Amino acid sequence: MTSSSAHRAPTAAVFISGAIGDNVVHMGLVKRLALRHGPVLLINYLDDQANALFADQPCIGRVISLRSVLGPDRQRRSAMATELFAAAKLEHLYHFNFETWFALAALKARVPNRYAYLPRRAFIRLPLFSHHVFVPDRTPHPRSYYWIQDLLRKYGFDHAPIWPNIDTSPSFVAQARQLVAARPRWVALGMSSSVAVRQWGGARYAGLARAIQQVHPDIGFILFGHRDIAPVADEFLARMPAGTAVVNLPAIAPDLRLSVALLADAQLYVGNDSSGMNLAAAVGIPTIGLFGYRSLSAFCAHLHPIYAQPPESGMANIAADEVARLTLKLLAAAD
Repeated sequence: MTSSSAHRAPTAAVFISGAIGDNVVHMGLVKRLALRHGPVLLINYLDDQANALFADQPCIGRVISLRSVLGPDRQRRSAMATELFAAAKLEHLYHFNFETWFALAALKARVPNRYAYLPRRAFIRLPLFSHHVFVPDRTPHPRSYYWIQDLLRKYGFDHAPIWPNIDTSPSFVAQARQLVAARPRWVALGMSSSVAVRQWGGARYAGLARAIQQVHPDIGFILFGHRDIAPVADEFLARMPAGTAVVNLPAIAPDLRLSVALLADAQLYVGNDSSGMNLAAAVGIPTIGLFGYRSLSAFCAHLHPIYAQPPESGMANIAADEVARLTLKLLAAAD
């Protein structure tokens, strides 16, 4: 369990069941809720290390990791969650994602206002909620991002997200600036995905970086990702000229808050659909998202998609020259 230094206990909570990227995407809507309720309780499945980033957000009063609190005891998880809700004395709970056992726990704990969207085929679950909207069974990804806005609109909330939607942690800004002091400008290359079919490959990123160097020799490169994609970063480094300025995050494996502070100092981010892409867009820098297999969740204007051709044909069919052209265009616009 992690917590921020908020002075009063949150009266409203949001439940987000996805990975880091899903939590990031929804922070703009969480900020809107915080304008009405004050800092909210965030409930998710992330580990405490990742949740340190969210605990530092002004819109979050406290973070609870179900992974940490409930552990592996699936049989008792509903009862334990009921106890958790009762102790928190919540007045409002927003189900950004739906899980039956979790909703049942909130009902048993008598949280008075329980907001959710429901696919039409799931009408039998309606008694679990006090406020709801019905939505189509087939929805965009992440579906909760779109349908939570419908829910807030129905009940008179200001539902428009606030962008950018992740604040950098002040204690990590100075560390980030030390790491990038060697060059005036940096481009972040998002290699982050442990799933091989979603990686664009170190060789392609190296080709892009060399194209950037030809026009902007002063630019350095931040390799964004964790230890699991170190081989992709190594392939990139092996193909780059000696003397290329690089901050290799897969080798450092820093605190996520430091990685986010580095992104905020970058001129541009280029990377596959991943948590890194969502974080880059969330700190407000121009972001090029590479999509080989699924449609874009276009949640802000500065997220620029490039798709495989033909659609859904894989990362290898994303045209490297198209990525280079858009990258150089966005860098020129920033000059």
